[in-house]
Amino acid sequence: MAETQESVPVVAADSNEAKPSEATQNTAAAAPAEAAKEDTATGGAAPEAPKKPVNQALVEAMEKFRALGQKAYVLGATGEVGKELVKELCKAKVFSKVILIGRREIKYEDDLYKEIDLEQKIVNFDELESKHEEDFKGCDVAFCCLGTTKGKAGVEGFKKVDHDYVVNSAKLAKAGGCKHFNLVTSQGSNKNSYFLYPKTKGLAEEHVQELSFQRVSIYRPGLLLCDREEKRFFESVFHKLAKPLEYFMPTAGTAPTVSVAKAMINNSVTPNDKAVEILTNKDIRILAGDVNPKK
Repeated sequence: MAETQESVPVVAADSNEAKPSEATQNTAAAAPAEAAKEDTATGGAAPEAPKKPVNQALVEAMEKFRALGQKAYVLGATGEVGKELVKELCKAKVFSKVILIGRREIKYEDDLYKEIDLEQKIVNFDELESKHEEDFKGCDVAFCCLGTTKGKAGVEGFKKVDHDYVVNSAKLAKAGGCKHFNLVTSQGSNKNSYFLYPKTKGLAEEHVQELSFQRVSIYRPGLLLCDREEKRFFESVFHKLAKPLEYFMPTAGTAPTVSVAKAMINNSVTPNDKAVEILTNKDIRILAGDVNPKK
């Protein structure tokens, strides 16, 4: 089921950042080249590769958001996206408290997980509304990474997890005061589809939107790239086939799970007046800082 030392904040590319002129770019590129020639002639070491520019606007947004002292909870922290999300939340430290809501306790041994106030609440997703209303109170932001597969849970089990658990959790979140609900679904989600997977994801999106949160962010990543503990044969085949695509066209249809996690955090700390936003695979890669928004 789909469910991280003080570190540099998660940084993404800034869509409003001014692009240097061609002359400036050429001058900047020429300097290291000349330095390399001099170093080679004198026997010195070659210069280091230029570091990735810091998105100062995002850094400032994180600082402002951190000062608010907001709390968040994560649903689906044992899944591939959920695991990366918890790691990145521990690195970014933008929430005063992070609560993991799940079916079982997760053992964290790395010191990274001690960097923030991290709490776990164990729930029965089949009895959410009758027994766990209190567990969803007091948080400002929710990250929902719940999900399973038809192969693992069967048709009805898949619909229960990817729709019912998601929507019922969102209902309690809204009643508990949550303002911003972040939901991971999938590329191609469509409530009108004839196919089970996209139809279920699309219906979950629609029913969460109907709850009228102040803000709903829906992330539709393509093929998730990660080293799964649970091996899936056909997915592993697709991963091998997708490697060239990821290299040459990273925004087309693949997304590393860590990129989805970073995108969710970066988007959450950035103010947005839209009540509902649907983020494509390309949007996710840009938010995560994987690619330049101009490309």
